[in-house]
Amino acid sequence: MRQSLSTRIATRIALVTKWLKTGVPPGVEDVPTTLNKWREWHKPEFGIFRIGSKAGFTTKDPDFGPQIMTLQSLVSDLNEKMGLEAQKADKAKKRHYQPEYIKRKRAEQDRDAALRDVKTIAGQWHHARHELALKTKEWESLKETVLDLHAAVRERDDRVQYLLGRLRSAGIREV
Repeated sequence: MRQSLSTRIATRIALVTKWLKTGVPPGVEDVPTTLNKWREWHKPEFGIFRIGSKAGFTTKDPDFGPQIMTLQSLVSDLNEKMGLEAQKADKAKKRHYQPEYIKRKRAEQDRDAALRDVKTIAGQWHHARHELALKTKEWESLKETVLDLHAAVRERDDRVQYLLGRLRSAGIREV
């Protein structure tokens, strides 16, 4: 269905006026809160069709400006009645100019901090490597000691078995 821009705006004004008097119907949850959202809103069941172009939908337009201003006022009243707050679009952040020498100074500070971190980490690594080497030597020494003790125990067991054999051959019994 083709509608002119003035018809689409008038339909929106009529709907908002009706809602101000009777309230928003219970099934409608996505009520627009800004003019731009009212422009984009598309609800054929209410006779509202999307307005694609922003060009004529401004308060400064010579032909439709007064209608848009009326709609803006009604939308503001409806938002207030419903307890809604119009969400404003985020404005683009301004670029903050920094002189080149400040950028260079920050880069040098970052580099110096990174070098300090590298030196600290390298020192920690060398310390850990040294500790590991000491622990490895200690482990090897303990390993050799354990092997020597195992050999001594085997030697003693062999000696005990030899002596028990001699006692048996001499006719002495174990008790």
